[in-house]
Amino acid sequence: VGVFKTENPDAVAENVNDYLKATKEQMKNYYPDEVFKVDNAVVESDSGRVVLIISEDIESAKSEAKKILGK
Repeated sequence: VGVFKTENPDAVAENVNDYLKATKEQMKNYYPDEVFKVDNAVVESDSGRVVLIISEDIESAKSEAKKILGK
């Protein structure tokens, strides 16, 4: 779980997605069973925050991200 407070949520979300791509490539070799979690990571944002949740329970992750952002 990562929560990032920022003035530029679009740039942060882009960096988070780049991080997820790189992490996925590394995990393919070392932890292939965990790639599913990274593939389905939840990235949500509002005007000042970006939330990243990597979990095997995707629906709960989406729900928690929305709670954090007050949606």
